[in-house]
Amino acid sequence: MLVVASLVMVAFFGITGLVLDRAWRLEVEEEQHERLRLLAYTLISAVEPNSDGGIHLAHPVPELRLFLPGSGVYASIRRNDGRPGWDSPSADGMDLSVPSGLARMEQRFDRLEQSDGAVLEAFSIGMTWVPDMARGRTFTVTVAEDVAAREVEIAAFRRVLWSWLGVLAVVLLAAQWWVLHQGLSPLRRVAADLRCIERGERDRLDGRYPSEIQRLVDNLNGLLGHERLRRERYRHALGDLAHSLKTPLAILRGAVEAEKTDDVRQSVEQQVDRMAQIVDHQLRRAAAEGRSVLGPSVAAEPLARKVMEALRKVYRERGIEFAIDADADARFNGDADDLMEVFGNLLDNACKWAARSVRVELRQADARLRIVVDDDGPGIPESIAQGPERGQRADSGSPGHGIGLAMVRDIVELYGGEITFARSPAGGARVLVVI
Repeated sequence: MLVVASLVMVAFFGITGLVLDRAWRLEVEEEQHERLRLLAYTLISAVEPNSDGGIHLAHPVPELRLFLPGSGVYASIRRNDGRPGWDSPSADGMDLSVPSGLARMEQRFDRLEQSDGAVLEAFSIGMTWVPDMARGRTFTVTVAEDVAAREVEIAAFRRVLWSWLGVLAVVLLAAQWWVLHQGLSPLRRVAADLRCIERGERDRLDGRYPSEIQRLVDNLNGLLGHERLRRERYRHALGDLAHSLKTPLAILRGAVEAEKTDDVRQSVEQQVDRMAQIVDHQLRRAAAEGRSVLGPSVAAEPLARKVMEALRKVYRERGIEFAIDADADARFNGDADDLMEVFGNLLDNACKWAARSVRVELRQADARLRIVVDDDGPGIPESIAQGPERGQRADSGSPGHGIGLAMVRDIVELYGGEITFARSPAGGARVLVVI
């Protein structure tokens, strides 16, 4: 806005300057023309013809420059038949190239270039005095003025004009910048408050805003409040569903344990376990939030360490060593439970594969979180490296139904991220998640 407004202002002042410069030049030229015309009429009233056909100055002329040699103002009266006339004393030593042969009362303006390089603005008029009318003698009266003085005046005006226009343009640009800066400051406040919301420092936009954007602020606060209420309703609904499903499953499990037939009891017990796994998976998947543009971000390293501490206790007998290398600003722009689910599944699978060590690397790349999980196990099967299918197990020797990596994939896709598999430097599996 400032650049466009500045360009418009520069163009405006440029055109204004050119128009004023042109108007002033025309005014100065017109003023000179009027001055020359008045001087010509004054000279005509001051001269009279001689009896021999010549002409002489009979009355005083108020223009003293006509009598000062080299003054820049000159006059000449020439007979149209070529006979000598009268030249002003200011033209002594000069060969004035003036027009002649003008008819009675014929007028015209000319620019006369003299042999010495001077340029004169001249006014000429054809004149016949009463005694000469019968004889048919006509004179051409010419008065001229050097244009150098006029050009000096125009140049001085031009310097003053562009200087003041430049100063005025700078002042107006500064005032315009201040007005734009102050006028847009509420938008900068909104952007800063939104960043605070993304960082989790506040949960709504507070403060007073101009009426032009207050409705935007109110709508954003309403959206944030609705998002929180919706999330709470989903959590409550999912909790109720979990309790509703777990109760009949527990009854089924109890009935199976009372069954005396081993084959029937084992078969039903396996199916009940699988149903419980599927319910847990679907509940976790439904609970995944997905990225919220206006939601707070969470620090990634504390969550990873929390999961590591829990798994360290689970796999205490195997003596697995955990290591983490994280950026201080590594943050996840989403729900902490979703990130915990990703860490839990990735690290749990790594622990199942690992021989002795599991390493986690967390890097921040713009608004994306890069998670790398390495282990020193046998590596990951080719079928899993191409992307785990739902229900496909990544560790056939471990208990469970292989939904961990599928759950990670669902969450990553929900956040618009990607998951890839490779071989780690330790020889085991590397899982790379960018989310």
